[in-house]
Amino acid sequence: MVAHTTRNSLRLWYRSAGEITCRLKQDQKVISAKTKTSDTQIDNILLFEFSNLEANTLYQYEILKETKIVATGQARTFNSDPHSKCSFITGSCRHHPTLTSQILRWLSFRFGSSDDSFKTISKLIDQKILDPDFFIMSGDQVYADHPHWSVLPFGPALTYEDFQWHYHKAYTTPFFSKLASRYPFFMAMDDHEIRNDWKMDMALRAENQIPFANGLKAYTTYQAALSGVIENSENLKNELKQLNDVHPDKKEEDRKLYYHFDQGPASLFVMDCRVERYPSSQIPQMLAPTQLRELKKWLIDSNNQGKVKFIVSSVPFFPDAQDISLLPGAPEDKWAGFPEQRLEILEHIRQNKIRKVVFISGDVHVSLAAELTHQNETDFKVYSIICSGFFWPMKGLSLQNFNWENLIERHLREGEKTLPDLHSRGDYQVKMLSKWSQAIQADHQKHNFCSIETDGKGLDVSYFLGSSGERFEKLELSL
Repeated sequence: MVAHTTRNSLRLWYRSAGEITCRLKQDQKVISAKTKTSDTQIDNILLFEFSNLEANTLYQYEILKETKIVATGQARTFNSDPHSKCSFITGSCRHHPTLTSQILRWLSFRFGSSDDSFKTISKLIDQKILDPDFFIMSGDQVYADHPHWSVLPFGPALTYEDFQWHYHKAYTTPFFSKLASRYPFFMAMDDHEIRNDWKMDMALRAENQIPFANGLKAYTTYQAALSGVIENSENLKNELKQLNDVHPDKKEEDRKLYYHFDQGPASLFVMDCRVERYPSSQIPQMLAPTQLRELKKWLIDSNNQGKVKFIVSSVPFFPDAQDISLLPGAPEDKWAGFPEQRLEILEHIRQNKIRKVVFISGDVHVSLAAELTHQNETDFKVYSIICSGFFWPMKGLSLQNFNWENLIERHLREGEKTLPDLHSRGDYQVKMLSKWSQAIQADHQKHNFCSIETDGKGLDVSYFLGSSGERFEKLELSL
């Protein structure tokens, strides 16, 4: 898989036992080669990093084992020109084949496979309809808490081998593998990588400590290792060990699973919204102090002033889901359950007059676009682009399941605490941008993915059906 990419460097992620050589080519001529021996303690994962490369340049690579070529691919370095274009594909919620999904598909008549969207994306790329620089996977790359065939009695993942099973299933499907060998995949954790509606308060309970430790280890190895979270690719074993050394009782600990990167006119900050989350804190905490501080610092960074600033949140920043039982939209699991921190981020954006801010998220098994404005400041505007999911065997939320008025500004959980007067700063107002049909199941609720392109001046957002590749919505948004 193509991993962390910059304008002058490439990383390649590969899993295999033994001594492996990676050769990098330019115009089919070998320009560099590296050989490493895998380590079973980190699941035989290898990271090959090549630096001092040319910007916006296509390279080819070969993976060799005992002089035999076992894998090939190509990768392009990012663009250093802030006046160029940035294009990427985003989505979430990829439910790969399990006993649970088979039953759900039979009940809901939603047939297909977890690779369908990637098959469609591959076809659209070959037809020159899509030309992405990278992919953003905003959560639920696996459903490790759902039963699967290899565990008796059909339970959720518990051992590290259980979690491995899910990742191997997800990563070895043919069209995902094809795309991952050509484009960087930047990923974020959501709840199903461990347990549904995961929060760190759950890790304080004895019965959850083993699945948390194993789920986190699998996440860092199979997802975080693809990103800039790994600062030194030559020290992968120690860096993974540090990422997995989490103390659940230390709520303010910096877990370091967030990261940011740049491509042309865009800068992206990928938040960790699960492993620092403590609803039980005096002020409910989605982000620990260091991550929150780093996000605010990144927003006002002089290097990002003219860029489009994409913030990846695994759960929607807005609009808020309504509190309806038995639906996957529990508002306390989204940013509505953390109103003070959300307001702190919004006030930071508004008071510093930060422009060109776009939130990207998934989680709710439905896709839509919305904007947020402020009643007292006409220049304030941020967007929310939600895309979920690549494949989910049941119908997602509908328009009626969201609050289309002001943001929720109260706690929705037991033990509700006294809140400051959030209205004293004026009302933030939500507006729906997507146009839904009145069908029993709108296209926005089907398997789909989203293509986002920006030249730094505007934002083109297109939603496609994962099964057919039909573009069912295109939005041109001003920045």
